[in-house]
Amino acid sequence: MRFLEIVFRGCSKLPRDAIFHLGFKIANGKISHAVYTPRGVVYVSSKCEECIVYRVLEKGHVYRIKIREGLVYVITEEKKAVVKLLRENRERVLAYRPVPVKQIVVTPLQREVLAKMADGGNLSTTARARGVSKVAVYKTFKLALRKVVELV
Repeated sequence: MRFLEIVFRGCSKLPRDAIFHLGFKIANGKISHAVYTPRGVVYVSSKCEECIVYRVLEKGHVYRIKIREGLVYVITEEKKAVVKLLRENRERVLAYRPVPVKQIVVTPLQREVLAKMADGGNLSTTARARGVSKVAVYKTFKLALRKVVELV
């Protein structure tokens, strides 16, 4: 499976001070996005046909939706239908690029190292337990932490 990261201009209904996307629901032909702002949670609704995120959801699986500085970042599976939709909506799409799976998925080893560090372990004890060098554990931890930061 291949993924695309798409950068959209936020629609006019999206608050300019939105910090992050909490989720969405679809009901009665409308999509409602829950976004967090300094004022608290704000719900933004629009007709499904108007919402570019909804249209991407229709075409493929969405891995993540993130808001940063008024722009909406979506990671979705790379499909011909998604690429066609992006070409048809060039005025809303600022950029899109392929994203390797390794860059967004936390592996079981990385998950284990993160869990040990979160439980108060340190690099040395984690390295000894795994039978690898401290540098190897550090690199695994650093890469896993980068992936986690991207998810938040």
